[in-house]
Amino acid sequence: MKNQVKRIPPLLRKQSPLVQNNQPTLAAASESFLAMCRAQNLSPNTCEYYTYRLRAFRTYLEADTPPDAITADLIRDFLSFELERNSPTTAQHSYCALRAFFAYLESEGFVSDNPMTRVAKPKRKQSVIPTLNQSQVEALLATCGRDFYVVPTCVGVNRGVVCQLLLNIMRRMTAQSGQHS
Repeated sequence: MKNQVKRIPPLLRKQSPLVQNNQPTLAAASESFLAMCRAQNLSPNTCEYYTYRLRAFRTYLEADTPPDAITADLIRDFLSFELERNSPTTAQHSYCALRAFFAYLESEGFVSDNPMTRVAKPKRKQSVIPTLNQSQVEALLATCGRDFYVVPTCVGVNRGVVCQLLLNIMRRMTAQSGQHS
């Protein structure tokens, strides 16, 4: 692939400001990628997602860099910037969009080497779901009332079923998370 000549879409050839030194700019490559997304009939939300994340990357670069000049270190710097200014989830979204974008650029010959293969996905802290202790479980069951145990009325049974279901779900979640109350 390294000796392969870069293919520039017909609309982006010579007269276009999107081509510099016979190399497509990042803006031109982005437009080509988004055109491919639309041609594959990806959902409008997916196309908008890619547009937004690629625009954030181009804004970060502050110059319309040729795709071949983008390094793994530059992408890592961008992801660090995203982590500082946004949530870890946003950084992960940027990572996923850039991974798809650079895979496309590599397959189309815009880049000879995909820098995303050397970039790790940003990690996100896993949140632990708090579980109920014994007194909270007893309080929950008390609010259900005892009538569903004694007199199976329609209202009492439904209320009791819901409480028992919630209790069982919480017990399973506690067991899976390794917490004991």
